[in-house]
Amino acid sequence: MSGKNHNKIIICVILLIQNLSASAQKNIEKNFTAGDYEALKYIRCIHLFLPQFLEQKKWTELNNYMQNWKNSEAPSDELIFCISTLADIEQQKFSSIAIPCDFLYFLDDYAREMKNIRKEPAKFRYYINLSEHIYYNASTECTKLLNITQSWANRLLSSGKLNASETFLCQVFSGQTELPRSEFYTLRKLMPELDAFQHQLDTYQISRLKSLRDRRAGTFSLIFGTWMPTGYLGTLGIHPTVGYAFGLRKKRNEYDLVGIGRLVNSTAQNYSILRNDTVYTRSYFGGGYVGFEFTRYLVHTIKCDCGPTFGVGYDEFDIASDTDVKLNSLSPAKIFTLNLNTGLRFKYFYHKALFAGLVLKYNFIHYENKGGTDLRGNSFSIDILCGIF
Repeated sequence: MSGKNHNKIIICVILLIQNLSASAQKNIEKNFTAGDYEALKYIRCIHLFLPQFLEQKKWTELNNYMQNWKNSEAPSDELIFCISTLADIEQQKFSSIAIPCDFLYFLDDYAREMKNIRKEPAKFRYYINLSEHIYYNASTECTKLLNITQSWANRLLSSGKLNASETFLCQVFSGQTELPRSEFYTLRKLMPELDAFQHQLDTYQISRLKSLRDRRAGTFSLIFGTWMPTGYLGTLGIHPTVGYAFGLRKKRNEYDLVGIGRLVNSTAQNYSILRNDTVYTRSYFGGGYVGFEFTRYLVHTIKCDCGPTFGVGYDEFDIASDTDVKLNSLSPAKIFTLNLNTGLRFKYFYHKALFAGLVLKYNFIHYENKGGTDLRGNSFSIDILCGIF
């Protein structure tokens, strides 16, 4: 293909993409319904009405506007919270009773928008999702509104009449605080109203999590670890493991069915086995463990569980793969034993029901290998868990 033709194709592709993008934009605008425009009228008009409400002190009208916007199909929660809070502070009736539970999320969203406007005003975008794949670009309206709320918050700060909680909120709304959540947790003891409200939220959240953690529930985890044989069994070498566990737990008790496979199909040293009066030297290894385990958590908190674990199961290793040409001669190709194990299980819940954990176990096993290499010995296992509940 010549260079000219290649360039023509690239140009055609670029033009096609541009046309498709323009067409998609037109389709989005054409898809706005009368209901969409009804929902959008609040964000589109607030920058026009708000200065009038403030100048004429029409607080009832402003409150009604905010309630209607909040109940519409296209609310902007952080902007509604900002305006409602500034209005309460202006009227000297600010109270933590009226604060929404998600106020820190609203403050973070608002601060991020203020930061984006301040640093890259030309690139600032504010979209409102009306339905699937349908968005309204309210960047212009939002920019005008944030200029009003910023000036409003600065005026309130300059009055010198605000308490610590009101000052913190106005500093966020004026764009002086980029990380409201972090600053709040650093200074919360200096803001009695907000601190008391957040304490109630924290208490509720702790109670909810405690109830969640104490109830009967299923549990599942993926397992990644290491199997380390001791004694003569050390001939087989150390092997990485992977597996799963699923079961049932309630408060301090947990019951699990565990399946673990041991990886790396070779041993640290060769071993011999006796089959049909013939001694074979082998270096193949493939094994695993299936068992039932019980754990009693002596330490049981919202974030952590820790306690002894006890298990019983079936432990085996293969001396040949399914494709080995000597498979028939080596039959039975498995050596198995009872596995009695005990150890310590620890779980850390990093997000509600999601956890990471560690299990340290000592396994009492006895591989019988008559006529072959002595494989007497037990094993340690270290397993890392990640799962739910």
